[in-house]
Amino acid sequence: HHRIPIVKELQNDVHLQAYLKHPNGIYLSIKQFANEYQSLRSTLGSEPSPAIKAQLSSIADESDVVGARLSFLRLQRVYNLNASEMVRGNYLGWLGPELDEADAWKIGETAFTEGDLDLTIQWLYEALAMTRKSEPPIGVGNFEEPVSETGRILALIGRSYLRQGLPDKANDMYTHAAYIDPRDGNVIALKRELMDKPPLTDQPITDVNFQKLCLLQSKLPDNKFDPRLNCVYRQVILPYYRFKQELISVSPYVALFYDVINDFESQSIINFSQEKLERGYVEFDGKAIKQDFRTSDLSFVKDQELSIIAKLSKRVGAITNLSTLEYVNGDSLSAEPFQVVNYGMGGHYSMHFDPLDAMTLSRSDMIVQSSLGGNRLATFLIYLSDVERGGSTVFTKADIAVRP
Repeated sequence: HHRIPIVKELQNDVHLQAYLKHPNGIYLSIKQFANEYQSLRSTLGSEPSPAIKAQLSSIADESDVVGARLSFLRLQRVYNLNASEMVRGNYLGWLGPELDEADAWKIGETAFTEGDLDLTIQWLYEALAMTRKSEPPIGVGNFEEPVSETGRILALIGRSYLRQGLPDKANDMYTHAAYIDPRDGNVIALKRELMDKPPLTDQPITDVNFQKLCLLQSKLPDNKFDPRLNCVYRQVILPYYRFKQELISVSPYVALFYDVINDFESQSIINFSQEKLERGYVEFDGKAIKQDFRTSDLSFVKDQELSIIAKLSKRVGAITNLSTLEYVNGDSLSAEPFQVVNYGMGGHYSMHFDPLDAMTLSRSDMIVQSSLGGNRLATFLIYLSDVERGGSTVFTKADIAVRP
């Protein structure tokens, strides 16, 4: 008798976890938090106390909602998803909560702002279909009635067509939109643009092989019958200490190691790092800047900060036969601290080289790099959690994709 509510609570907890793993569930949760706390932010005004400001900074706001909409567009581009499937919560067969017409409109509007017109049109047609289904047709004369949302949707579709070099389609959209709501801002903008002819918008280019590998999620080299590509126990200095290695590629050297870290260690590192996470930066011209091609949050964790990290550094050193001491002889860097990275919804790091490019480094940067122990030789990546879909590391030149 007493077990029934406990089972129910567990079922709800499992349902909530599944909801919060799915992109649509993440977005809807962020939006709900932002909307519910917006009234509080408005009441407090522009200068709340430092303590309240610190508390509110950890709660989602409108900028997080916009970031989540951009994540939808990244997921759509990389995995070649259709807006019609995403609205229904279907991501390559992984099902989740549905989005409504207001969500589709906002994501389409974000895509327009980003200049991604193909995706704009996809999302706006979804918004249009759902809006037409949910509201009766309204004409210009019905001023006592609420004005239909379809006018602004049609107008923004028309503005997208115009930037694609399709004026006839744009004009057709204007005719319908102006009949429904001639006073809407997008309808007025479309009328002006039909006369002024805005410049055509170049579509964002996604590297074809990058997209193909991400979509496959896992791809071994074409020469998979190479006898060197096998699974072995990798011996280290201690005779009883062995690691399972699956060699994926000889050149470039890519290998998977199994059972390197246990669940307790993973969770301890996550717990320790969570409060320190900040938006990841990239180095450009000697400065650390935010860029859309790196959208993860990260935290550096040094060996001396956590005993588990110190042990893990030694373990990586044993596996790779490379020194992983953060400082040798007090100054020279042998290995960088661990970066704990949370990619979040649609987070990614686009194609890049881990070693620093000597051709683009300034002389002062080269001197600093030399004093720190030289350039990067290897990257050791450890997965602290699993994902339902995606998350692969791809090597576009070698045509390899390795899934978590």
